Amino acid sequence: MKKLLILCLLILGGCTNSNTNDKELRILSPFGAPSIALMEIMLEQEHTVNLVNGADLLISSLIKEEADYDIIIAPINIGLNLIKNDQSDYRCLAIVSWGNLYLVSDDENFDPYSQEFAAFGKGAVPEKIIDFVFDKPELVNYFPSVLDVQAQLIQNKVNAAVLAEPVASATLIQNQELKVIVDLQELYYEKTGYHNYPQAALFVDKTAFEENPSLYYDVVDKMNDYVEMISTQSNALQEDLNQLNHEQLGLPTAEIVSKAFESMNIDIQYSKDSLKSIEFFMNLLGIDVNQEMFLQ
Repeated sequence: MKKLLILCLLILGGCTNSNTNDKELRILSPFGAPSIALMEIMLEQEHTVNLVNGADLLISSLIKEEADYDIIIAPINIGLNLIKNDQSDYRCLAIVSWGNLYLVSDDENFDPYSQEFAAFGKGAVPEKIIDFVFDKPELVNYFPSVLDVQAQLIQNKVNAAVLAEPVASATLIQNQELKVIVDLQELYYEKTGYHNYPQAALFVDKTAFEENPSLYYDVVDKMNDYVEMISTQSNALQEDLNQLNHEQLGLPTAEIVSKAFESMNIDIQYSKDSLKSIEFFMNLLGIDVNQEMFLQ
């Protein structure tokens, strides 16, 4: 009888442990590239995923005293700056996407060190990267958005432009005379020794993480497994995009996303494994970081 009781307790204990990760999480993410890493989660409806345009709701959610979301994917500089200023109870757990800026032109001999070109993102990360790798800010003409820059290039109003993926690939498809002249990430690597700079990061409510860290590790690992799978199986990526509707994700067609996927640089990495890359880039942006900003 005692053995039976022990066996029952073990079974109950096992059931309790297996259910600790059954909680449905609330996830907030921007449209576009970061949403690709969440596609399997959305398809399985395992957690609630809300996609938004722009940074306003991301910021307001990061600073809210009572968290509406367990996980928020946001530009890493925005999230870490809020944490630095003690405005957020979230902490960085992982990087979702990395730099994806490319100089596009129909002139193979275009020289960004002596000729003017168009760009987007003035006052934000693109301007910082462009200034850092080219060191010729006087040659850059900024427009409000990447789509505005794309229009300038397609209409032959500018000779060259910095575009982000997947807009860069969409532009090359529309005009086959255009080509990528410079991969800004390669220039960044040549100047720093770091292969890329972090863009979108995954932030987790600190209290919720401390209550059940394995739940959040599981989400990150699932995102990573999915990204690794579609990086080798383009058909799977296209099928999932068609099933979810690419417009719902803020993405162009499945054909364009498949073409652009590799250069979109979606690569899930735990922040603890990329601290040096993060620290260097944040210092470039004038943001000091410390261990307290990250979850281990």
